[in-house]
Amino acid sequence: MESTRARVVNLTRKISQFGIVALTGLLPLMFLPFTAEFFEFNKSVLFLGIMLVVLVSWLINLAFTGTVSFWKTSFDTWILGFFAAALIALFFSQDKVASLIGFSGRMSEGILVFLFLVSMSFIVRQVVTKSRMIEMLVWSLLVSGALLGFLAVAQYAGVYIFSGINRLDVTGIRTFTPLGAWSLLPFYLAALVPIGVGFLISNSAKTMKSLFVVLALIGIMAGFVVSAGSFWSWPGVLLWAMVVASAGFVVFMAGRIARPSYKWLIAVGILMAGLFVACNIEAVNTRLFTTDDVYYSQPQLQYDAAWRISASTLSQSPVTGLFGSGPDTFAYDFTMFRPAAYNATENWNVRFTRSSSQVLEMMGNIGIIGLIMWLALASSLVVWLVNTFKENHENPYSMYLYSLGAGILVIMASGLITFYTLNMSYLLWLFMGMAVAVRAVSNPRLAEKVKLSLSMSREKISVEEHDILPYVMLVPALLLFVVGTWQLVRLYRAEVYYQDSQYTLSDATEDDDPREVLTNSLTILGNAINEVSFRDSYHADYGVLAVNLLREYSTEQVAEGETDPNQTIKNNLLVLSTKEVEKSTELNPINVRNWESRVYVYQELAKLTNGGYGDALLASINQALQYDPVKPDLYHQKGVILSLGGLDDDAVSQLKTALQLQPLLLSARYDLAMQYQKMERLDEAKTQLQFILDVLKQNNLESSDAYTQVQEAMDAVKKGAPVDETTAPEDGSALDVPQEDVSVEGDYNLPADTATDTPTGE
Repeated sequence: MESTRARVVNLTRKISQFGIVALTGLLPLMFLPFTAEFFEFNKSVLFLGIMLVVLVSWLINLAFTGTVSFWKTSFDTWILGFFAAALIALFFSQDKVASLIGFSGRMSEGILVFLFLVSMSFIVRQVVTKSRMIEMLVWSLLVSGALLGFLAVAQYAGVYIFSGINRLDVTGIRTFTPLGAWSLLPFYLAALVPIGVGFLISNSAKTMKSLFVVLALIGIMAGFVVSAGSFWSWPGVLLWAMVVASAGFVVFMAGRIARPSYKWLIAVGILMAGLFVACNIEAVNTRLFTTDDVYYSQPQLQYDAAWRISASTLSQSPVTGLFGSGPDTFAYDFTMFRPAAYNATENWNVRFTRSSSQVLEMMGNIGIIGLIMWLALASSLVVWLVNTFKENHENPYSMYLYSLGAGILVIMASGLITFYTLNMSYLLWLFMGMAVAVRAVSNPRLAEKVKLSLSMSREKISVEEHDILPYVMLVPALLLFVVGTWQLVRLYRAEVYYQDSQYTLSDATEDDDPREVLTNSLTILGNAINEVSFRDSYHADYGVLAVNLLREYSTEQVAEGETDPNQTIKNNLLVLSTKEVEKSTELNPINVRNWESRVYVYQELAKLTNGGYGDALLASINQALQYDPVKPDLYHQKGVILSLGGLDDDAVSQLKTALQLQPLLLSARYDLAMQYQKMERLDEAKTQLQFILDVLKQNNLESSDAYTQVQEAMDAVKKGAPVDETTAPEDGSALDVPQEDVSVEGDYNLPADTATDTPTGE
């Protein structure tokens, strides 16, 4: 009869094995609309949740077997060195919360996830002990990849699978993918192509299994074709080169083994060639795929800007140069160090939280030491793969090794030109663990195993029935599971509350009472803060909601001599709004969004109090400029505040600086014109207004309210009319025109007084 201890060992081993398999298949497909960030946050919670179960099961298994064992490799030292560099970067991080658990609302690049990724890689080495387990992992990869691919084709063709579901209407675009980033989808699928090719070759003698592998490979390749973009533009040609090279490498290494699979590979190739023509020949693509729907292209950070940001980050100080600004802190580096020329790009009003390259982001986040460790890890891994390829491994293990090696090289090469999401990082560490396990299973005599005894009896390797150690180790394992699960639940509940708060606002109609809507949103956001009080974004948004609610209460007129029945509520909201935005900057002073929230709150309070909070408002703008020194909107706001304070020359200087950074910031140009009119510099005012009219005409906005407003201002200036309250800049938004509707072709035809070099922001 099997002992209780043996049953526990068997059960925990199966939990670890099937947990990894389930995670491999579910992670790429995971997305939910219940949190503000649909993709990465939900994937991170799924990853951490399943890995908690896997890790605890593994620890219990170790305790009851009495041994810690894993297959050793030549690159393990560099794995530990890379992780140590990340830990040191955490110690010196400019935002330790973000570096530990990940950037707000994403939680996929912090040390916590990194720790579990490394742990997963080592656990895979131990739990993958048979070919059946390897095959299950491969099937999990191929099925999830095929589903991603078929869904990508459907979306590309205008068949929006999820758009009819409540809160999922945003999926009604051609570039939606559960992976979370359309630009990353071809890189992810490219890493799966050699896996599919190798698995097909190893099963070519089995007709039904080969058929299913071919279907999966078709889905993967089809998704790759539609998401890779034009072959004739970057990075299309590189992506195709990576796919062809990796698949060709696997076929070449297979040699004669690959011959029975040629008929399948040729069939896949013909289908993909047809789809390639359909997607890359404009006349065919337009006839087959183009719909009336807008093709949304995810904003991309230019590589040269990303390089300058990372280089500037390292040059801050010797400590930052060596250890970086901290894991997952690129969003702060971006606002601090983005070049002024970035404002001339189409994405000038976008704040990127990820770099355009994983290597560049790594360089800025964990410094030169971390980058050296990563390069050493990559180099030693490649050397290990090459040596492994030279060894004698029987089929199908040889095909698994070739496929995994090609997949690893594709992922590492991708890191030079794109960032990693959790899925890419997971794929890399999974492949590394699987490659080591496959080599050990194929030829254990060549593999070196580390085996440490946990038995309390020195002469024993296995734990006997009378040993108490397993039960002692159960306590920390279960404690880890309980505490970790509870904290994950709280984090997730907080994000759900946060999304519900935003959804309450966005779902409101004109018939809804604004006070009721804002009060409900405020209450829900308060629940998020009660769950997780250290999220600075929660406090910042709470303060903004409070001041908006205060503004609604302040619109109600109170008869002279009567007591305002809402005065207590107003006083509480005033205190609450300032307290919460101040709390956000205390929690994270380097996040410029927190200072912008303070600017907004003080700006609204200045209106409600007839000029109060002016000093606090100006101080907050100056503080925001320290962390985002080339943002034109901040100079615009500062110019308006200085104008209201009667500092006309300083106001003009700040408004001109805003326009030097972004000539198409038409609201700032309008306020500059009104400032010139106020100073009786009418010719300069007319020049600015005429520029606005020309831009609006070029963008076919002659019928807009903004065009009428500018034309009326131009008529008033031509008549020499003095500036009045209806045209004077008040809050930096006197001219209401959607900025995304404004663009010009060719070079800017700038007015002479603003056509100067852009400032450094110092």
